Amino acid sequence: MKQNPGFLVIHLCALMMVLSLTPGLVRAQLHVTNTLLQIKRPNDIDDPWGVGVTVHARDVLTLRWKTTDKNVSKGGWQLSSENLMLGTNHPMSKVLAKGDAGSNRPALQFKEFQIDMKQLAFIPETPPTTELVYWVRLVPYDSADQLVGTISLSVKITYVKATTDITSIVETPHGTFADLSFKTKTPTIPVVEVSTKPPLADFTFKSKDVISSAFPLLNGYQTNHAVRLEKLVPATQFHYVIRTKDKNGAVAREKGTFNTLNRKVNVRFSKVFIKADSDDLSEGDLAFGFSVNGNRLLLAHFGAEDGTTHNLTTGNFDVNLTNPPTSLTLSVLGVDNDELEIIPIGPVIVVLLDKCGSLATGSGCDGDAAEGSASFVYVTGPDEVFNKTFTIKSKPAKLKFEVSGTISVTYN
Repeated sequence: MKQNPGFLVIHLCALMMVLSLTPGLVRAQLHVTNTLLQIKRPNDIDDPWGVGVTVHARDVLTLRWKTTDKNVSKGGWQLSSENLMLGTNHPMSKVLAKGDAGSNRPALQFKEFQIDMKQLAFIPETPPTTELVYWVRLVPYDSADQLVGTISLSVKITYVKATTDITSIVETPHGTFADLSFKTKTPTIPVVEVSTKPPLADFTFKSKDVISSAFPLLNGYQTNHAVRLEKLVPATQFHYVIRTKDKNGAVAREKGTFNTLNRKVNVRFSKVFIKADSDDLSEGDLAFGFSVNGNRLLLAHFGAEDGTTHNLTTGNFDVNLTNPPTSLTLSVLGVDNDELEIIPIGPVIVVLLDKCGSLATGSGCDGDAAEGSASFVYVTGPDEVFNKTFTIKSKPAKLKFEVSGTISVTYN
């Protein structure tokens, strides 16, 4: 069948365009090299391995290589400020640094190696405002350290001071979480991480130090961002790092700190209901000790009969705690003793002398003693509001009572 010349010209042009846009495909088809070298891009979420990386600090670079050439026993890396390509006739003075890239075992599989930029004295410690470009290639050797096979194409390392695309950061810390909002000049996807330790020079945390993170991938590329960082603890300074990436792969970074709010817990003992005062012929001469987490904080003394309720004075029987643990144990010890000796220091608060022995146990008293306790674990939700009423009932004894009150948690 006769071909249309115009049709062939169109297809030839299309093929040339495809090849010009995909140089990797050209190399693969022409078998320029059988050795592949890649560099890790830790901030590239979609494609962590590639042929180039931009760094803003003297990082430890991770690379990997593999080859299909025969008789390759090991590899060596060469770093230069020029792209040396595949040639071997260049002066070695153009190689600024070189090192071992490891054994070619097992064959046909990627082998990783690292280059520590801090060990290269010619790379300035302070990132430059004008980018510096370095190239690294992989040279395969046999067991006698002779070049064998094909040299890899070079990967590109761009070293430059970070320029932030992140602006208008607003930190809104709460007690157990924090909200961060910020803007980017171009549509990006952010990753935000939090730690109690400062970030490293490359604006990252060690993975074990990350306490909370946010990665709103489903929101897509945006210029206005808002994230929530959860599972934080109150009254703590946190360090955060924001990393963003736009559609072209450009990465921006920013860091900062915030302090979570203090946790305030109020325990209010409000009423004592006397079910049995333990005195058959008269009202009981009662004393009560109120404890929070094992600490005897409040004492009260009053006379009461069976079936009566005694309202505790508001404010006198409040316990205010700052940043306590998330579990509370409340306990009440009641003692009936007509010979109890007291020294009033307020309308209902008293100091108990040791004529009745120890109020902690109720021992040594002529009357009866009883105690009761209850434990609470409070978990505040997103609004960080917690309010709970409680009732503490005495354990079985001749003196019987119930103490009621409230627990409230706020943050400020």
